Parts: sequence; C-alpha cells; structure tokens
Amino acid sequence: MASPRHPNFLSLLLIISSIGSICNADLTVGVVTQEGRRGDVESRLLQDVFGNVTEEAGRLMPLLREVPQRDPLAAAAAVCSLADEGVAAVVDGGHSCSVGRVYGVPCISLRGASGKTAHDTDALTLHMEPDKNLMSRALVDFLQELRWFSLSVVYDSVEHLTLVEPLLGLPGFRVNVVKMDAQPNYEDVMTQLEQARSSRVLVVLEPPHLREFLGASKRPNGKPLDLLVATVHTRLGELKAAGRNIMAVRLGSQQHGMLEAEEALTLDASAVLKAALHHHQRSGAPPLRTESGLCLSRSHWRQGPQFFQALAQTKLEGASGPVEFNDQGNRVDFELSIVNFYEGITSEIVRWQAGSGVPANGRVRRDIRQLSGGRKPTLRVAAVLSTPYVVLKELGGNDTEELFGNDRYEGFSVDLMDEIAKEVGFNYILDINDEGLYGSKDPQTGEYNGIIGDLAAQRVDAAIGDLTISESRESVVDFTDPWYSFGIGLMVYHTGPKSSGPIFGFLNVFESSLWWVLLAATLGTAVVLFLLSRLSPYERVGAMDQEPQVWTPFTLCYSTWFALGTLFRQFIYFQPRAPSTRLVTLAWWLLVIIVAAHYVANLASFFTLRGLRSLGTIKSVYDLPDQNQITYNALHGGSTWAFFRDAKSESLQRVYSAMYNRASEQRIKSSAQGVEEVLEAQGSFGFLMEEPTLEYVTERNCELKQLGGTVGSRDYAIALQQDSPYLDYFNDALYSIRESGQLQALRDIWWREKRGGGQCESRFLSTEPSATASQVELDDLAGPLLLLVAGVAVGLVLALLECCYYATASANAKGSSVGSEMSQQFSQAITTQPAEQLPLSRQPKA
Repeated sequence: MASPRHPNFLSLLLIISSIGSICNADLTVGVVTQEGRRGDVESRLLQDVFGNVTEEAGRLMPLLREVPQRDPLAAAAAVCSLADEGVAAVVDGGHSCSVGRVYGVPCISLRGASGKTAHDTDALTLHMEPDKNLMSRALVDFLQELRWFSLSVVYDSVEHLTLVEPLLGLPGFRVNVVKMDAQPNYEDVMTQLEQARSSRVLVVLEPPHLREFLGASKRPNGKPLDLLVATVHTRLGELKAAGRNIMAVRLGSQQHGMLEAEEALTLDASAVLKAALHHHQRSGAPPLRTESGLCLSRSHWRQGPQFFQALAQTKLEGASGPVEFNDQGNRVDFELSIVNFYEGITSEIVRWQAGSGVPANGRVRRDIRQLSGGRKPTLRVAAVLSTPYVVLKELGGNDTEELFGNDRYEGFSVDLMDEIAKEVGFNYILDINDEGLYGSKDPQTGEYNGIIGDLAAQRVDAAIGDLTISESRESVVDFTDPWYSFGIGLMVYHTGPKSSGPIFGFLNVFESSLWWVLLAATLGTAVVLFLLSRLSPYERVGAMDQEPQVWTPFTLCYSTWFALGTLFRQFIYFQPRAPSTRLVTLAWWLLVIIVAAHYVANLASFFTLRGLRSLGTIKSVYDLPDQNQITYNALHGGSTWAFFRDAKSESLQRVYSAMYNRASEQRIKSSAQGVEEVLEAQGSFGFLMEEPTLEYVTERNCELKQLGGTVGSRDYAIALQQDSPYLDYFNDALYSIRESGQLQALRDIWWREKRGGGQCESRFLSTEPSATASQVELDDLAGPLLLLVAGVAVGLVLALLECCYYATASANAKGSSVGSEMSQQFSQAITTQPAEQLPLSRQPKA
C-alpha cells in the first residue's frame, strides 16, 4: 500500500473514472503514485473502473506510473514517459509535478506549493493542499482562539519548522521548541516536554514519528500532556484509536463529513477536473488535442496553458471546504477545523476559513458531559470567606430564614462561578475552608495548606476567591486565565482637610532653599537700585539742573523697603526715574508676580491636603524603608507577604525585613484585622494589601486612602487540579464572560454598589505633583530668577551708557573734555545726598 502520507491509489483512480463520462474525445490522463503491493482484488477493481468509462462522447485513457518513494530520478523518468504518450493532465500525489514547466502539461498536485513554486506562473501546477503561509496564519489564529500562549512545539523536518516558524517570534507567546531526530529517542523527547512549564504540546510530525510519539506519550508515570496535531495529512482514524484526549487540525469541517485528508483532496481534485472540462467545452474553445513525443522533442503542449487557466479559474464547494485558486495555481480558499478525540467521541471545537479567520460563531462549544460519561458533572469548589469574594449572605432582616448549601453564600466569586457553571454546564458545591487559609508551602514538609493544599491532594476540583497566581503554587495546581490583574498598594489613614496643621505650615509652600534665594534676590535688588540711583545722572535730582546740591530718594534703606514693598504688593511713594533703574524694577516685578502666583496657588492646596503632610516624605511603597513616620505590615503568610519576601529589589527586601522583624509583636492574620489596625492607629500605621481589596475597603470608608501607586504585577485566577480536564472549559467560559462585559458588570456591582459601596469619591491619596500640593522648588523659579539677573546686568550697562551720554552732552555745552565731565559725574554719585538730609524747601512735593 502507499504511504499514509500520500493519497490512496484507488482514490486517484476515482478522478479518472469520474471525468471519463464528460470527455468528447479520447483523452489520456497520467497518474503518478508510489510503489506499493496490490492484490488480485485491487487489480481486478482497477480494470473494472477503467473498463466502464466509455461514453458516446469519447473514452478516457489512464496511464499509470509507479515510482519508488523519495526517488526524484525515477519520478522524472515517469513524467517523461507520460509526456511522450501525450496526456492532457497529470495527477500527482508527491513532488514530481515538473511536467508543467518542462512540457506544458497541467499538473494537479495533492501537495501544497513549496517556497520556490508558490509564485511560479510557468509551473502550470494546481495545488490542492492549502498554501503554507495561510496554514501558518490559521495555526496562529487557532492557538490564539484556544489561548495556548504557553506551549511546546515538537517537529521533525525543515518543512514542518517553516509551518510553525511565524509562531516563534510572535509577541505574547512563550514557545519551547523540541527537535526530533531521524532516529529519535522518544523517552528523551517526552522528558523535555514534561519538564517544560506548560503541558500543552503542538505536534508537527510525519505519520511514522507521530504513531511512535503517541505511544510514548501514554507511559504510565508520565505527565499528562494536551496534544494538538497540526499536520493535516495525519490519519484521523489513528488519533481516534489512541484512546486519549487529543486535538487535531483537519481540512474541512464536520458538515463535509469526517473524511481523511487524502480522500477529501482526491475528491476535490476530481471535482476540479470535471468543472474545468465542462468549462472548456462550453466556452466554445477548440477541443483538446494532446500531443505525443513531448519529452523526446523537448517541446511544449500548445493547449496546456489554456487548459491550466480553466483549471485555475474553477471555484466550487468541495469535500475539504471551499476550493479556489489564484493565477499561480495555489489554493487560497479552504476551511480548517480543530476536532477533539476523547474516549472514542469526536467533536469539533473551532473552524477557520481563509480570508476571514475564525468567525464569531466559529467556536463550537465542547460538551463537558464527555468527561463524565454523558452526565452533567458536579464539582467541589473550595473557597475562603473573604469580602467581597465569598461572604455569608445577608438575610435582609429575616433572621429566622434558614439557608442550606450554596444558598448560604454570595459574593463576586460566587456570582462568577455561577456564570461559568451556566456557560459550561455543570453543578458545583462550595466547600469553605475552616482555617481560612489560601495556601502556603511548608518549608520542612514541602506540602501546602489551605485550599491550595486541598487541590493538590485532589480533595476538591477547583478553588475560587482572591487567589493569586504564583510560581510556587503553579508547581502543584493549574490556574485559569487571569480574571483580574493588579498591583500591591499601601492603605493609610487620611485625617481630612479640617485637621490642624503646624503653626508655620504656610512656610512649607516653598522649600527652604527657595526662601533663601528669594531673600538674597530681595537684598540684591535693593543694593543694585541703590548703586544705579547714584550712578545714573537721570536718577539724581539736581544733576540736570546744575543745582549746588544733588540728591536721590533711593538710599540703601529705601531701596530695601522698595524691594520688600513690591514683593508684598504695597504702594511705594518714590518710583524710579532713569531707564536703567526702571529696567531693573521691571525684572524684579516680573519675578514678584510669578512668585506670588505660585505661592497663592500652592498655599490653598497645602491647607486642603495638609492631612498628607503628616506622612512626611512617603510617596510610594519604595519610600517606606527610609522613613520613621509610620509602621507597616501585610497579611502574614499571604501572597503579598510572599511577594516582598521573594522580591529582587533592595528597597522591597528592606520592606520585608521590617515586616518580618515586627511579626513577633504584630502579626496580621486577616485583611479585616489589617484594616482595623489602620483605623485605630489613625495615621501611624499603613497596611500593604492587594489593590482589589484595597479598592473595596476605600469605597466604603472615606477615612482610608491608597497612598501613591502600586508595586508589582499580580493576577487573580481560578485554581484547578494539576492537569485538570476542566481547564479549557473554564478558560472558554471566562473568555466569553469577559467579552460580553459580564465580568466588569459583576465588579461594578460588588465594588461600587452592594454592601455600602460608592460612598467615597476617590480612593487615592496621591503624592504626584499633578494631584497634590508639592513644594515649589528652586528649579521651578529658575527662569524668573535668571531674568532678574539679566535685568540687573543690562541695567548696570545702561547706567554706564547714561553717564557717558550725559558727560558727552555736558562737555559739548561747556566746551570742556568728556573725561572731566565723567569725573564730575562720579564725584556727584559719591556726594549725592539722601532726600531726608535736604531742607524741606528742597524736598520734592507730593
């Protein structure tokens, strides 16, 4: 018999028998198959098939050529002999379709196009197997639909590697690749797969290797693996007989029947030949006339390209789904599906069609009753009483009402489990852990306690609640896809805006260095005004009138008062007269306006948020080790405790050390106890907790706030037994619930509506500059200060220019030298009297 990888020999003959009745002349079709042993019954059947195709329109003459497997020279010789006989087409189950390029005879290949022939318009080859690039795209879509983001890939050839290669560099996928040798050691291969983090395996193997691999995967003490076979030529009957839970990619869908790939492709090739011959007859084209001796004469069949176009333009619905080709003969329209084989039951999971991918209704829900002998299963689900995930139901004043079973409990996780059970189709019984423990590993025994321990011991089927995914827990249980991602935050007590602050709290608006710079700027401006008022002749009263006494109001004391008065927005009697002193004054006023605006704006925020000031320099969890304003702790032995214990950051390690040292005097045994500790301490204690629980508490107690952002990245998920057959069902249901918006609706109900939710406007007590009144630093006013310095410098230069200009004008009027006038100006600057030393008759009038 032929290899299972290639079409059945008799199926190829069906092509010839099915098109013989539509030929209007005797035509010869070549058939190339691999050598195999056929019995007498098969030989007689062969004669019967070709002996009954005679019609009035003509007779179809088959020419058969058998070639050894993997013998390209023999295949080339067979094609040459067929070309010499004069054939209208060649049907090939291997890779010997060179007849089109060499002799101009169309070839129908049951294999896909290789990289070299995929875009070759001269090959005249029609490929019935789908294009490799489209197959790779379908495989990626399948894995995304199944949410196989962590998996292993086992392959055995370069051809198979090219099929999965696009997956290796795809973001979001974590792929472990295992190469199988020509003579593989299956024990080593299975060991590599079992050591991988994920139990999901994508299998891309030749049929002989696949059979051995399936046998090795069933070893008694081996880890159960979830297998997805991606080679479409795999015989489905072998997978069905494997007796375990296996998925496989196949051509077509269940609506086309459960045919093997080679049978479906053979039937479709037959249908394409029929349709092309009908089209050729109805088009009015000249009848097909084959030519012999093409190989000996090295010539081409002239009607070959025309007949190939008729083949390539064929569109139909075949046994392998929709059939359509591009101009190069590559199949571009087809349908794939994933089927699941479990204990003799075959079910279709999802469908994929070229051009549209996985349609919205392409997912076929798997029936969970397959896992329980056709009955609706009942699962035991462990939980811990934890608000708002699993809580005792409020009776609404009817205390005499008695509840039983699951009716005693409610909460977010209970509602989520109800939705999953409804979506998948199972019943469940809640099993509340009496100790209230989620599960941590005993360092001495290596065993887990709590609900994780119950799962590891297979006492329950699943666990719900605020269960955090961790690497240590994943070693003993399996987790579903996360239903919530979050970080760890710090809960603090917020004293509120009416609390009293420090007496000199108004000075905290600016940092101390800025206050010193402002003081220096004030005194510096006063000194510059004093000097310029003496240097500039336009500022000295009497200098222009040549009066015997020259004076100026800008003494050192008055200049200081002038700078301080403008800083505090007060009226000043004497104003600068000279351009140089006015320029310095304008620069100073600009600085004063900006400083006043910053101060007023931040002062209001400081008194509004002064409850935060008691926390000193704490702006995030990372600041906790370097402060002494508050103590802090976390739930002892919980996932938050483990996060800080295993953290790589030095700051977070110091946080854990402080909590560990405090464990003897303060051990937090529940989240409720941690919240009570924060309320009782009223600002001297902070509780580190997971963000969802923190959000729930701060929605109901407005005195509690989250300080800053979060650290770390954590995920909540549902835990199942390791290698649980229910994992994919739960993931499918979670995906559906999330996409429909039900998951967010449940969060809104339990966080913001039920049991007193929605009372507080915001849970954050952020210390970011955009949200709080942080101190104005020196860098914030660097620009205005630089403008002041520039104004002083320009004012000095302008004062010197004023002296020069005045000295030049005075020298020209008096007929004296400029130098003598300059000397006189500097002398007047030194001897200028302050205004208060002049007689009253000489002082300026108001």
